[in-house]
Order: sequence, then C-alpha cells, then structure tokens
Amino acid sequence: MTICKQNNMRYERKFRLDAESLHSFYFWLKKSGTRYGFKRAYEDRSINNLYFESKNFTAFDDNVEGYSDRSKLRIRWYGKSSNVNKPKLEIKTKKNAQGYKTYCAIKPFDINNIPKIEKLLSNEDKDIRYHLYQYPVPAVINSYDRQYYSNSQGVRITIDTNIRYRKPNKFNNFLFRGSYAILEIKYESNDYNIASHILSNIPSALEKNSKYVVGFSSMYHKMIV
Repeated sequence: MTICKQNNMRYERKFRLDAESLHSFYFWLKKSGTRYGFKRAYEDRSINNLYFESKNFTAFDDNVEGYSDRSKLRIRWYGKSSNVNKPKLEIKTKKNAQGYKTYCAIKPFDINNIPKIEKLLSNEDKDIRYHLYQYPVPAVINSYDRQYYSNSQGVRITIDTNIRYRKPNKFNNFLFRGSYAILEIKYESNDYNIASHILSNIPSALEKNSKYVVGFSSMYHKMIV
C-alpha cells in the first residue's frame, strides 16, 4: 500500500503579474519585504505538473464557477519536463477559502506514454481511490520556474515565471507560453492578520489567477466567464 501524507489547511492566494507589476514587486520585496522578514527559502527550481480531468471537465468547471468545495488531481515532478523524476501524485482539496494537499510518492514513468491513473498508485484509501476514478483523463501539462521566499512567521511567497503549457499527447512541444508571472502567498489561519497586512502593502494591482484554468482554457478553447 502506498503511504500518503497530508499537509495542514492553509490559505493560498494566487495573483497574475505583468512585467511592470513583477518589477514593482521585486522592488517592494527588496525595500519593504525585509520589514516582514522575507528571505530566500530554497534554491530556484523548475516545476512540472500533469493535471487529470473527468470526462466532462468537472475540475475546470468547478474552478471557473468558484465552487467553495472542489478538488483537482495532478502529478508533480521537478527538473526537466521530459524526465519524470521522483514524481508525487497530489490531490488538492479546497474548502471555502482554505485548502489542503494530499500527496503520495509514485514510480517514475515515461511522460510520452502516460499509464492509466489507477495503475500509478496502489492505495486502499477510499478517498484516494475516489479521486483516481473521478479524474482519469490526462488533460494539461504545465511547467514553470519558481522562486521561494518565507519569513519566521510562516508566511511563504513564491514567484513563478516562464510558464508554459501543452497537451499530454504533444510530447515536448509547448503550445502556449504565458507572458506573465504568478505571485502566490501561502499562510495558515493563525497568520491571517500578518498576511493580510502584507497583501495590503504590495504596490501592484493584484489579479487572481489559476495556472490550471489558464492552461486548460488555452489548450481546449474553453471559455472563462
């Protein structure tokens, strides 16, 4: 049986930044971010995600509609997008404004020959099995470069750039590249006040964003309303 883990409930606020806003944010982080104690938390690295969908695109529709209770299934690995090394299967569950992640280590596989999702994981947990059968269709692969910052109060900031998307059957040919960056602020409920203060002092106009929704709508010409 595969051993899976789960992190704590937390807020994850994602925002899109154009080139000018990203430059302003870096300036803020250098001048004002130190006031909040932000420092580099990890080395920069490339992240890859393979998202799975239902046959009726349920995860996409739930996200676009903004349902308070929703989930999505993905496989994440680091480094080259063509080399699935030390992958983890992740179920992201959102309940109202907070969410948590269940993640399980799985065996590497050939990204150009993706096995059926139920064959990637041996697990008897009913919730895990439900998601495997709920979202059986490989839908979108995205890749991006991430920078990590955190402070002693547990607030984390990540910045994603060089964001690109492709369908799983298009091999290494990325069909769409986003000319923007994604700023994400993550924090638990006991850090809500300090995180809100940080957000209110960021100089850029913050526009909400979901990389999965952007990628999926671009690949399948789905409308975002």
